[in-house]
Amino acid sequence: MKLAPELEIYLKELEKTSFSKPPREALFSAAGGEIFGPEMHLAFNAAPYLLIGKQIKNMPGPPGRILELGCGTGYGTLYLKEHFAPAASIFGVDRVPALVKYASENYSRSGLRFINGNASILPFREGSFDMVIAVFSIIHTMSRSQSRNCLLEIGRILKPGGTLIFTTPNRNLSQNLYHENPGNDPGLFFCHLLRTEYRSDELRSFLLSFCGGEKKPFNTVSIGTLSNTALLPVWKNTLAKLRKKRFPESGKKSLISILVRRFLPSGFKARYFFRMVRSECRRRGISPLDIARGARYYPEGERKEGEHFVVMMEKGDKMKKRMQDAG
Repeated sequence: MKLAPELEIYLKELEKTSFSKPPREALFSAAGGEIFGPEMHLAFNAAPYLLIGKQIKNMPGPPGRILELGCGTGYGTLYLKEHFAPAASIFGVDRVPALVKYASENYSRSGLRFINGNASILPFREGSFDMVIAVFSIIHTMSRSQSRNCLLEIGRILKPGGTLIFTTPNRNLSQNLYHENPGNDPGLFFCHLLRTEYRSDELRSFLLSFCGGEKKPFNTVSIGTLSNTALLPVWKNTLAKLRKKRFPESGKKSLISILVRRFLPSGFKARYFFRMVRSECRRRGISPLDIARGARYYPEGERKEGEHFVVMMEKGDKMKKRMQDAG
């Protein structure tokens, strides 16, 4: 399924938006991509928001209360509210106080509120929400035990029949492109925020452990994939360049590489990465519009590989094949 029509509209609004200066914590937390790296943001952040929006519009009864985990600067949350769920009450939660402050000051509206919180200990009562969403913000940023706590907590606050939708990177197209790391050695991580990434089979096995049975929080799980035909070659080549810089074939790491990784703040490294992606896009003649037109979503069963997995889990009622009908 193509997301081009919605992403082209999103891009037009993005290009005419004037952003206030985000806090320095944004880059450290991989937030603010709409400001620092629109190419990456379109493919990895905007596309999931639009896919979730299409899901909301396709529901027979739109959700009244939505919770977003890892809302970052809040730009995507606001877009979802205004374009797809104007009648819903949406809460954006982030663990970084500076990001919550920025989101509150710039994007709070009637029915849209931002609060500081931990995804593993949520400050909401049982059965509080119709839908919980997380765009590139849970599972892969946690250890397995933290992920388990997070999913159990989400199951607690969802209403029966409620839906969880989240995206997480495909290990084969992120960590393994950079450096194979079966033991999750922190010294080999592509990014300090990416803690536990999964292949398709690993992700399914992990998530099924939360499904079925009286004490399981979810009833079903569906795993689709999200890809971008325009950005994928840029992504692969950028990671290859980074891998070569850090892990040269001679086996000898350069002094500059060691010093950069050890002493340069993560925010500077993130900005450098965004610039590398932009430079590679320009070298290949790939524009943001090309990236908007290159977004593809594949429901479960159509394709196993993609840059990201799109997971849909439902609590209680038997899941309908909404994602397949989202277009």
